[in-house]
Amino acid sequence: MNAGLDEWRRKRREARKAEAEAKSEIVAGHTIDQTVKSGAITAERTGLRPPWQPGQSGNPAGRAPIPPEVLEILKAKSPAAARRLAELCDSPEPAVALKAIDMLQNRIYGRPAQTLDAKIETTNVQQAHLQVLLELQEKRERAMKTIEGTAEDKPEEGA
Repeated sequence: MNAGLDEWRRKRREARKAEAEAKSEIVAGHTIDQTVKSGAITAERTGLRPPWQPGQSGNPAGRAPIPPEVLEILKAKSPAAARRLAELCDSPEPAVALKAIDMLQNRIYGRPAQTLDAKIETTNVQQAHLQVLLELQEKRERAMKTIEGTAEDKPEEGA
């Protein structure tokens, strides 16, 4: 997998280098046609695509775990960091004290829930389509009743 990715990166670097060279020729030559052509060079047109398929993650394993030795160092410093954070809550500077209090509260009680005021309307496409069809049918039926009327149904013109 890494070999394919490295190859893709190498080809992409080469394509960028060629594009930069084409742009430098354009500046010297001042031609619009070359500018349009060089600006249109993309990964898709040059055939340079990542080695994974659409919909496939480039990082299937996710984020790498924190190394155990780093976790040990952080755990060892955690009590001192908590004490310092508590000290900063009493800072004479209001901005520092507010930030320290906020961080301390978030660590003790968790971050407050984010609320979102949104109006979400859903449309049942099939129901809307059916409604339109029923309206069209009703219009057609009214039109047919008008056409199907007889001469006796019409009022006399002279009366």
